Amino acid sequence: MKSVGAGGHKCLLVLNAKNDTLMKATRNIPGVKMTIARDLNVHDVMAFDVLVIDKEAVGALVEVLKS
Repeated sequence: MKSVGAGGHKCLLVLNAKNDTLMKATRNIPGVKMTIARDLNVHDVMAFDVLVIDKEAVGALVEVLKS
């Protein structure tokens, strides 16, 4: 989290697809939540200080927002 400038902040990780390994690794970190692009919602975006989006998730978000 420190490497992306999110250390010490509430952080939302947005991935393109479900990743069970990463989900298990982050679920016990206070202030960190992980979601996939198609499930992203405005409430989550506004509730977190930092939004970290996987490169592949950006394309998925564009497709979701188009529809």
